[in-house]
Amino acid sequence: MNVNLGYNKGCNAVCVFHDSEATALLAAKELLEIGHEHFAYAGWFENTYWNRLRREGFCRALAINGRQ
Repeated sequence: MNVNLGYNKGCNAVCVFHDSEATALLAAKELLEIGHEHFAYAGWFENTYWNRLRREGFCRALAINGRQ
């Protein structure tokens, strides 16, 4: 998983950013490995870029492993 340090001009602060897609891929992989068979994605702030990346990453990981 990628973690980046950046500066947010909007709030005048140093921030830590993570890779949303990699986070979702890892979460799906872990759930599959421990035997879960039914999945749902409940995102937060539906129209945000990072939420879309998480949802797509999660769904892609499931599809790669023959799940929907």
